[in-house]
Amino acid sequence: MKSGARSGLSVNWNALRIVIIYLLVAGLWILTSDEAAVYLFPGKDLWLRISVYKGLFFVLVTSLLLYVLLRRTFASMERSRQALEKSERLFAAFMDHLPVGVFLKCGDGTYIFANEFWKRSFSPDSTLEGARASDLFPAETALAFQRDDKATLEDGRVRERNFVLTLSGKPTEWMVKKFPVLLDGGETRRVGGVAMEITERRRLEEQLRQAAKMEAVGQLAGGIAHDFNNLLTVINGYAELVQMRQADAGVAAEEIRKAGERAAALTRQLLAFSRRQILKPEIVNLNSIIGGLESMLRRLIGAHITLSAQLDPNLKPVVADPSQVEQVIINMAVNARDAMPMGGTSRSPPITSKSRHRPTVSALVCRTATTSC
Repeated sequence: MKSGARSGLSVNWNALRIVIIYLLVAGLWILTSDEAAVYLFPGKDLWLRISVYKGLFFVLVTSLLLYVLLRRTFASMERSRQALEKSERLFAAFMDHLPVGVFLKCGDGTYIFANEFWKRSFSPDSTLEGARASDLFPAETALAFQRDDKATLEDGRVRERNFVLTLSGKPTEWMVKKFPVLLDGGETRRVGGVAMEITERRRLEEQLRQAAKMEAVGQLAGGIAHDFNNLLTVINGYAELVQMRQADAGVAAEEIRKAGERAAALTRQLLAFSRRQILKPEIVNLNSIIGGLESMLRRLIGAHITLSAQLDPNLKPVVADPSQVEQVIINMAVNARDAMPMGGTSRSPPITSKSRHRPTVSALVCRTATTSC
């Protein structure tokens, strides 16, 4: 404010200085020109003629001076107008390309201004002139906005609110910040605001929370697997003792030992999931793995389903983690069982094929076929 007043005062002094100089020059001309004309040109007729010429000369000089002053004034006004238009175009382009909604409201809640993003998002089919929040938003949301407007004007604090709005059939979440806009030295108050869509940010935050949950689950699984593995060590040890001491219990003890080994393999997978166990790929034969799982698979899928393991004697070995391969086969058998609630036949033929991405490398494909009764 002080700089503006100082600038206005400077302009007034310049104008006053020009007026004073003009008055001095004009006064001297009027006072001295008549006496000079009488002295230089004696005679009444000649003096009258000189007076007319003197008046015309005065009008000519005054007109030229007025022309220069008006030209400078109009040039300055034109430069100011062009600068104002350029500033307005720049401001309008900036507002129209903002990726957030911007708006300005009167104290009674009537919208005065909104940029293109805001109009496209909230008022694509209706006019903004004279509109209020109740004309554009659901009743509950509009009522909350009206309370925020009133509170912002009363205490002058910035307020933030999140709300969900359905646009084009999809729910979107928005964050709105409102702030007071003071005009005329604070005599007039308006409510300004910024609306930003945060749907994608909320989705990423939810993914981050899920990732944190999965990390916690992994740590929990690792701890459980570690403790469970200690119990399985005891079970497997006693199963081997029973198998060595009692010959008639050898088959049952062998099944207990195999089940314990598979459970231990499962704990290794849990430890691998929790990044506490390194996978141990080795050369394995799929026929041997399926043969070792056959008796357990029959009990797993139930007596109403016939298991048929079609093994290829010429099948080549592969490099894989045995426990993971076992788990994959068990999952395939369970899926096959769920697909045949009334019973049927499950066949598991291992097939050797070529890799599509590396034709010189062989890959092993294990398929499960089902027939329902």
